[in-house]
Formats: sequence, structure tokens, C-alpha cells
Amino acid sequence: MNVTRSSTPVRHSTWRFTSRWLAVVRFVIQRVLLKGLVWSLVTVRVETDPAVRALKGSPFVAVSNHSSHLDTPLILGALPRGVARYVTVGAAADYFFEVRWRKWLTALVFHTFPVDRLGGRTHSGLSKRLLRMGVPLVLYPEGGRSHTGRIGAFKPGAASLAIACDVPCLPIAIVGAHEAMPRGKNWPVRGKLPVTVVIGAPMHPRAGESAREFSERLADEVRRLYATSTHVAGRSGPDPQEGQMSDVKHMKWWGWGTEDVSFRHDNKPEFAPFVQKAIGLDLSTPAAAPPDFDEIDVPASRLDDTLRDTLTGIVGTEHLTDEPMSRVVHTYGKSIRDLLRVRAGVLPRTPDVVVYPGDEDEVQGVLDAAIAADAVLIPFGGGSNISGSLEPSPDEDRVIISLDLGRLNQVLTIDEDSGLARIQAGAQGPDLERALSERGWTLGHFPDSFTHSTLGGWIATRSSGMQSDKYGDIADIVRGMRLVRPGGVATVRPLPSASTGPSIREMILGSEGRLGVITEATVQVHRVPESRVLLGYFFPSWDAALAAMREISESDAAPSVTRVSDARETGFSLATRTKSGGVEAKASQALMRYLRGRGWNLDELCMSFIGYEGGPSHVKYQKRLVGQIVRKHGGINVGKGPGALYDRKKFDTPYIRDFLLDRGTAADVSETAAPWSKLTELYEATIKSAEQAYDDLGVSGWIMCHLSHSYHSGACLYFTFAFVHGDEPLKQYDHVKSAIQQSFVDHHGTLSHHHAVGVEHAPWLTQDLSPEGVGLMRGLFESADPNRNLNPDKIITG
Repeated sequence: MNVTRSSTPVRHSTWRFTSRWLAVVRFVIQRVLLKGLVWSLVTVRVETDPAVRALKGSPFVAVSNHSSHLDTPLILGALPRGVARYVTVGAAADYFFEVRWRKWLTALVFHTFPVDRLGGRTHSGLSKRLLRMGVPLVLYPEGGRSHTGRIGAFKPGAASLAIACDVPCLPIAIVGAHEAMPRGKNWPVRGKLPVTVVIGAPMHPRAGESAREFSERLADEVRRLYATSTHVAGRSGPDPQEGQMSDVKHMKWWGWGTEDVSFRHDNKPEFAPFVQKAIGLDLSTPAAAPPDFDEIDVPASRLDDTLRDTLTGIVGTEHLTDEPMSRVVHTYGKSIRDLLRVRAGVLPRTPDVVVYPGDEDEVQGVLDAAIAADAVLIPFGGGSNISGSLEPSPDEDRVIISLDLGRLNQVLTIDEDSGLARIQAGAQGPDLERALSERGWTLGHFPDSFTHSTLGGWIATRSSGMQSDKYGDIADIVRGMRLVRPGGVATVRPLPSASTGPSIREMILGSEGRLGVITEATVQVHRVPESRVLLGYFFPSWDAALAAMREISESDAAPSVTRVSDARETGFSLATRTKSGGVEAKASQALMRYLRGRGWNLDELCMSFIGYEGGPSHVKYQKRLVGQIVRKHGGINVGKGPGALYDRKKFDTPYIRDFLLDRGTAADVSETAAPWSKLTELYEATIKSAEQAYDDLGVSGWIMCHLSHSYHSGACLYFTFAFVHGDEPLKQYDHVKSAIQQSFVDHHGTLSHHHAVGVEHAPWLTQDLSPEGVGLMRGLFESADPNRNLNPDKIITG
């Protein structure tokens, strides 16, 4: 291919890409310094197809799987020298380009240009000009780094670019980088772990081939290179097929998330002193080792041969198990009560069998078989529930079936005219959001449990997400549903509105498996916004912050996020910062001096995050409206930096809870909602109730709060509490939790805003709904499930 190099400089916001002296600097940094460093920390093997050398001097688009910050230096170091001379790298716009030092550093070292990870879009004008000048590009079609090391679905942006510019794509598979330096780590793990970079033969788009078809062909080739690498032979690493959404993923049995992710405090100098002062915990004390599953006494399965044969005939031998680990994983959710019990081996009752149906017909077959055998059926999604909605009753004598919906995980159709997507109930948050974003859509639902929870679980518990101010709670998002019941399927059609008597849709929402099994939902989806900004703000006091949030809810602004932490939680958040120095540290110190000069009491400082989405003009308008309200209440805008950090860490809080639990500390959450006029009373009373409970126990405890969702009439308050427990952790936990929950209902709040009822909150249901309200609900459950086969004793016990 003949390429004419333009003499016109291609400008970026930071660098002129055609500068020759910068190219020399980058060459020295990449090929000498950076390659030398990376190759000294890991053992690298490179496998290159001979056809790659034919690309010397020609433009191409390199596409690779992505799970580690090691990937870019590995690719640049592995490409043949003449091929890699002028390569430039696509970098996530929301990560590398919103923090100035990071933008400049990556531009100097890696010759970067911005890529929108969510939509998979590149800076198309710039990237096309670079290719037409003969500059090769490196892109990661998955978007962000994989959490597990498995290869996700490819977005079509890279393939589209190659087709538009008539250049080949170079498939690259990186094997072992996830193990050497997984996401969340800033330095390779100890020991020179092996990493292999496999560079395949160049691939050209075929005549008439669409970007999506070419992208899928590239993804297949990258997976083939990965699977056939000499590094993979005999290894037990991640399956590269994550993008197929076919494997059922579970969290570890004794804690939150996956075993390769954890919270660390050694790089957070303020965290240990904060914890020492707040609850008297010395973090220098060694943590308890993870429990040994072999020491857990798991009750024997009660599954009889007749029911086993029936279930096997429905789902197949490979999709039924009664082995102990699977039954323990499906026994509890992930509340502190659940983790305390499972770690201590307290398993009075476990499911007797776990089945994995592959479609709605198999769900119907399993449910009907359970009814016929008078067995108990408990639906299971991601296992993230923290209100006891999954656990079997300890005195249940019947066979208990855990129905895991993990194989029902596909986005089936998208009605682009109506913005309605049909999605199977077992789809986990990251998978369904990735599948939607490939076509330019988003659900906009991001609960704290997003990375490990499912659409069906969100519906069954009436979940709420971090961006519910814009997109609504799950009850607003879900338009239609399919609910498998004994003998048939209840169908709620996705209509805009209907006047057809008491709402069946509302009955299913929050039903926690007591009415049947949700297999599919039709949900409202939205186009991926053109612009998304999350800004940080400081307020001088909690009262000022609440007043500002209330006024924002009444204004013409429609933020996607309105979150504000009280002074206690602000102090905690600041204590979790990593060590900073140089300009960043000086800027932070200068800001604090400025606030003190304005008369602020920094002990009362409240941090807020407010998000904006839409077109640039709409975002600009909203920011201006909110800025006026913030200033009116004494607040200040502190820019994108805090918001970008929050955005990256927003799903990591449960790992901090597990870190504390390893050190003898019980930490948990309780959330509620109340009218604006009652929020201050509710907040103050709950803080007082928790502190009184700590005094009763004779322990040093901590409680903090943030406002997480705003509505026209009120808001959600989300409390986090922690204390070092003694020899009776559950008894002590119950005392504190009960004090907090009772404060909610005594001061005009609901028992739960989005964590459901389960068994954890059932004692307060009558106070919340009134005796007659509970009577109506009891009548519904008894009529729908007269023999109590469907997840009995949840919401209403007995």
C-alpha cells in the first residue's frame, strides 16, 4: 500500500504528533527504558507471524485483548522495530485525559489519543488523519481492562476505522498479563511471572464486510491466538471466552467479589490513623487468614434419586450439581451476617441441589417438578443480596433447589424506535451493559453491586442505581416482564402505560421469588450520552449540602447523580486517598488553606459528587444551574479530579468491608428514604441511636452517611456503620442494626430504600406498611403459593 505522508501537522490537545524530536524521545523511552523495565519484571515471550514484517513503513490498526496496564508497553516492545517506530496508542478518555499529569505523561511515552471506552468510539477525525499519514494505531476493542483476564466482546470501532481508511488490522493476544499485574494493581506481583505476546498475521476487511462482522472476525482470531499460545498449553488461567456470556460467574464463597481483587491500605497513609481513631482498630495487627473450606461441615444433600432423575432430564447432567462448594455458594448472600456465619461454618441448612436452566422452558420444567415433589425453589442471580433473600429456612425439611439463572444471560433484542431492550434475567451488570453499549445504548442502572448482580435480582429486590436521578430506579426502568409460575408464564407487556386494575408489574417488582421466577424483562434503554461529566463539590456543612440538594431537585437541572457525604464520610473518603506528592499535594494543601481563610471549619466539610449527561450544550446548561445553587449555599466546585476518582472506585467499597472483617470488625450498611422535611430529624436521630447502641455494648463504633438519590419529595440516606466486635459478633451486630432500623421507622423513613426486605428487615414491615397493608401482601403470597414452595419466609415470615 502506498501512503503519502502529509506535511501538515496533526495537532492534539497536548502534542504535535509529527514532531521528529518527540518521536526520538519516545523511541528511547519505549524501546530502551520502558521495555527494559517491563522485561526485567516479567518473563516475556514473543510469538510473531512472519507476515507482520511486511507492514514496515505502512499504517495498520493493532487490536488486542486488554486486562493490564502492562499491555501497552508489552505490545510496543514486542512489535518488530521497523513496524513500531511511529505507533500511537488509543487511551481511555475518561481515565487518561481528565487528569492533566496523566494526559501529558501518556502522550509523551505512548503517543496517545482519546477513546470513549463506553461507546467504543475513537477521536475519529484525528485517528483517520494519523492512519492516512502512515501512523499505525494500537486499540483495545473491549474498551476497559478486563477484571478477570477473560476476553470480552469487541466493539466495532477499530474495525470501522480500518475499513474507512482501507488499512489492515493486526490481531494481538496477550497471555499472562492479568496474572502478572491485574486490574487494581499499580506494580507487577512478586516473582517474574511469564507473559506471552502473540502477534498474528495482518487481517484485511473483506469486500462488503460490515464493521461488526469484521470486528467479530478479529475477536475470534485474538481468541484463537490466545488459546493456541504456547503459554496457554497446560495452564489453568482464565478462559478467553468471556465475551460469549456463556459461563456462570460466582463470587468467592467467603467474601465479596473475586479472590484476585482486594483492598490494600499500605499506599494510603491516612487510612490506618483514621481507623485507629474511629473504632480503635490497629491495622498493624495481622489479618486472619481466609477460611479453609475443607474445615467447613456442610450438611449432606437431601436430594432423592427420583427428583434428581427428573431434574437431570430437564437441564442435563452437566447443569445439575449437589457438590458441597456449589451448595455453600448458593446458601447465603453477602451481608455481614452472611459472611460471619459462612466463615464460622454456621450452615444449619443449605440448598440440596443447584440447577442451571438454559432457557425459559427449562425454568418452567424445574419449577413444575419442584411443585410436584413439594420441594422448595429459591431463585439465584449473582448472589450479592444483603438482606437475607437467598438463605433457606433452617428448619425446612423439604428438598431445597437453588435455581441459578446464570445461563439466561443474553440481550435478546433492542427495539431502536422505542428504546426497549429484551434481556434475560440472569445477565450480570457488566455483561448486559457491554452488550448494549456495542450498539450505542445504556440501561443507566449502576447499583453498588453492579459488577456481580443481575437484572432479575435488581427487579426482585426493587434495586436503585447510582444514576437513578436521571434514569430512574429499576421500577421505573422495567416496562415488561415474564414470570414463570406453576403451570404457566405470567406476561407483562411493555406498554407505555395502562389502566388494567391493580398492577401485576408492581406485584412482581420486589417480590423476591415469592410469586415465581423472573426469566426475562423488557427495559427502557437510552442512547449512550454524547458527554458525561462528574464534578466534585465541597460544602461547609451537612445542613448546607442538604439544602442545596433539595433545591437542585426542584430546579430545571436534571443531573444523573446527586450524592453528598456528611462530614464523617467525607473524612473517611479523604483517608482512603493514595499517597500524593508534587503539584497534586500542593494544590490540595492550597485549597484547604483557602477554605480555612473563608472561615470554614474543615471538620464539618462535606464532599459531593454531581453528574451531568447529554449533549455538550445541555451539560453546560445544567452545570451552570447547579453551580448557581451550590454557590448560593456556600459550596464550591473542586473540578473533575475527585469525580474521576470516585467513578473508578465506586464499586470497590465491599472490599473495604471484607478487609475490616478479616481484622475482627463488623461493618455494614442500612439505607432509608424520607421526605425532605424529615431528613435532618431522621439523620440526627439515627446517628444518636447508633452511638447509644455502641455505648450499650461498651465498644468504640463509627457511623457515617451520604445522600445517594434525590427525588422531588425527598431523598435516600445511606448509612455505613462499623465496630470491632467481640466473641458474640452476631448478637452485637443485631443490637446496632436494630437500633438503626428502628430509628428509620420512628422518624418517618422506610425500612429500606433499595436493599429489599428478605428476612433482615422483615421485623419492621408491619410498622412500615401497617397491619392491613401486610395483611394484603400476605393474602397475595398465600393465594399465589398456597403450599409455600416459592422462596418461603421472605418479606413476611411465618
